[in-house]
Amino acid sequence: MSKIYLAGKVRGNKTELIKGLPDFFVSSDGYKGHGDHDWSDFDHHFGSLQSQVEEHFINIWMKCDFMIAYLDESTSYGSIAEIAWNSARGKKTYLIIDTNHAKKKRGEYRKIFYDEYWFISNFPGVEVYETNNFEDSKKLVHNIIYEHYLSPIEKMFNEELQKGDFPYKNYEIQYDIDNKYRLDFAFPEFQIAVELDGHDYHKTKDQRTSDSQRDRYLLSKGWVTIRFTGTEIYHNTSGCVDELCHLITDTNERMVIDE
Repeated sequence: MSKIYLAGKVRGNKTELIKGLPDFFVSSDGYKGHGDHDWSDFDHHFGSLQSQVEEHFINIWMKCDFMIAYLDESTSYGSIAEIAWNSARGKKTYLIIDTNHAKKKRGEYRKIFYDEYWFISNFPGVEVYETNNFEDSKKLVHNIIYEHYLSPIEKMFNEELQKGDFPYKNYEIQYDIDNKYRLDFAFPEFQIAVELDGHDYHKTKDQRTSDSQRDRYLLSKGWVTIRFTGTEIYHNTSGCVDELCHLITDTNERMVIDE
């Protein structure tokens, strides 16, 4: 899976945006003195710190599919440069402006936006979103990721899980187990894994063997795996989610009794 470049203010809420998502984000944050915006340091072997950060950005950015930029004030000058570079190279940027945070920090938001960011908002490939609070920004980032990386059946399943009548909202997508496996959907509290078996990826004998080995490994770690085929998801998504709901409820009841 390719990487996503995360641009925005070095300090603050930016890294909180991606909690619960797979580890496929990169940025130039924290590279030597970058976190302190100290461009005065000089390394006699490698040149200025600024040059090193620029080279670092280019090297990691080249490996990324697209950029997500979270801006909440008018001093994100480095991010503006990153967005401009991304646009010039023909890559997609999702620009998220946190209007509520900007108002709190710098006063009237509209002036900030039009004075500081109006030009980059019109760059090719830049798609602008305005949010009113941090939680909405976080949901937006997650939705962008899901749109790019979830398969059609995963999107259908996730949309069904998000409906109001499904009570167990504390789940993870592409959940990592021991750096060995990634689960399509995981409910860590109950140690329940959900795997969606699309036909193209699970039809061979080798893949079915791999799935069985995966399930046994998870079982050895205390996880229960429930699998649904792509056909089941396409024809009866709600029925699949109902079955999952019953499994979680039964597991929860057993956990309460054991306590």
